[in-house]
Amino acid sequence: MFHSLKNLTERIRGTKTAPIRNDARRARLRFEQLEDRTCPTSVSLVKDIVPGSGAGNPRNFTNVNGTLFFSAFDGTNGYELWKSDGTAAGTVLVKDINSGASSSYPTNLTNVNGTLFFSADDGTNGIELWRSDGTAAGTVLVTDINTSGSAD
Repeated sequence: MFHSLKNLTERIRGTKTAPIRNDARRARLRFEQLEDRTCPTSVSLVKDIVPGSGAGNPRNFTNVNGTLFFSAFDGTNGYELWKSDGTAAGTVLVKDINSGASSSYPTNLTNVNGTLFFSADDGTNGIELWRSDGTAAGTVLVTDINTSGSAD
């Protein structure tokens, strides 16, 4: 699959070709071969986020303490926050922030001293600042910055 999640995400942010490819037609999160000796394996499927013919378009990849966070559409919960440890079992929805089929559209995923911060819309407060420790319970609105609607 890949040598390590740290190595993978360093390549995403670095100057070499990003080793993650989105196959939008099938919503498959793939980790591609790195063009160096640290990861000599071929392309492999980590998880088909929308099994069948759906499209999940995973994006906004950010490494936090060895966990790869990203946003994706799974066909049930809309665009929401996901995480991966590089295995199918460890690639999961973190939280359905805007519950049901509506999307929270997590963007601007940023690692700040080991904590994930991002913007998302919970359907009530508009687009606001959120943080996550990688669990549903630990994925929370930081504060309602603009109480009259979106902070965007």
